[in-house]
Amino acid sequence: MPILPSGLNLALSRDALIENGANWFHCPAGNFWYWDIAPEMGTPPFEPGSTILAMPAHAPAPENRIEVRKFIRVLEMSKDGRFGWRGEWLASFPQYVVLDEQDATAWRTWLEKPETLQFLDDTAETCRHLAKITQEATGSFIARDTP
Repeated sequence: MPILPSGLNLALSRDALIENGANWFHCPAGNFWYWDIAPEMGTPPFEPGSTILAMPAHAPAPENRIEVRKFIRVLEMSKDGRFGWRGEWLASFPQYVVLDEQDATAWRTWLEKPETLQFLDDTAETCRHLAKITQEATGSFIARDTP
């Protein structure tokens, strides 16, 4: 988790991946499930700490570090010390946060650290593993009445 020269504290998260095991729905070969922003949310940026509705979506498993960035969230620490997601994906970051030249340089340097690159590689491998599991998924939808 880098703390940039401006004091902005960021983190990467792969919590958008739906690690479902075999109790989920089948999707096309080579695809995996992940949580995307629900249409009723509108478009980012979202307020830090707000509840963001999500919907399952599927996509082809990424083959490399560039492709996997589409499924990694960039979290931002708020003043209360909690990380929140404003809608930033690593593939398009920074989109809703403004980085000055010093912050941008520090961010790029942090992205090239061996630990960060390993995180990207591990996340891509997790996506490929989830794509394999999805091919054998036997989950089913259960509807329940709610009071």
